[in-house]
Amino acid sequence: MLDLPGDRQAFIGIGGGSDCIQASVLALMGGKTACAISIRTAKTASQGASGKMGEERSVQNHGGEVAPGVFRITPQTTGSGRFVEFIPADRLPVYLIIDRGDGSLTAQIEAALTDFGGVDTVVAVDTGGDSLYRTTVTDATKATPDQDIASLKAVNALRGPRLLSCIVAKGVDSPPYADQLLAQAGAHEIRFSAAEAQEILALYRAMEFDGSNPDRYGKTAFAWQAALRGERGRVRLPLPDKVVNDPRNPWNPYVDITAEMAGCHVMPVEAHLRAIMAPPILPPRFNF
Repeated sequence: MLDLPGDRQAFIGIGGGSDCIQASVLALMGGKTACAISIRTAKTASQGASGKMGEERSVQNHGGEVAPGVFRITPQTTGSGRFVEFIPADRLPVYLIIDRGDGSLTAQIEAALTDFGGVDTVVAVDTGGDSLYRTTVTDATKATPDQDIASLKAVNALRGPRLLSCIVAKGVDSPPYADQLLAQAGAHEIRFSAAEAQEILALYRAMEFDGSNPDRYGKTAFAWQAALRGERGRVRLPLPDKVVNDPRNPWNPYVDITAEMAGCHVMPVEAHLRAIMAPPILPPRFNF
């Protein structure tokens, strides 16, 4: 079991993509009453069925728009981009938030929480660890994505529930100083037992998010599963050829899998933000 505090929990995939799948798996592993929330940008940032990026995000056959840009997702819901939110919707309540960058993200999250009702713990889920890059980094290829920062700040502005941040499979795309950041934030590492690992892997198989369905894929999701299976070293993930060979945005299917990637790290959201916004801790200088 993922023994986090609270009796009614909301797990938020803060970075789009397959973060919602990992958030849903964590919610199901917690054994509590829980929902999953996916935060997406207003324009698609990954290849969908059309192979296009930068399209206005749309949602069809949803279960209701509870507030502007906040949708209940059902197993029949479809959408633009690499739409995966419908996959876990037959197992737990799932919401999609389309963040238009107009400052209303906290209110949108509150609307989803209110619709679900009674949430006492909110968990902001990042998979891979790119939300651990310091905000002082200006290189876009080595920085916390803007969406992650906006989502963390929006979650941190909530009032009432306990606010936690969870990094799944740290090391897939985290900075080299990730351990220092986690220590600064007072993060707690969670390792899953062999039986729990098998339960997580069974959930991915049941959702066909294990490489068996070429339309259901995520780099961190596959890396986490490889680590949970006990694979170590350089591993080729079962990403579909269409993304590995995409001429505009090719994905590297190789990841160095470590034992640590099988677990996750949990910390208060405020501490997470404080750590990534702090200047680097430089080693002491010695005068001779």
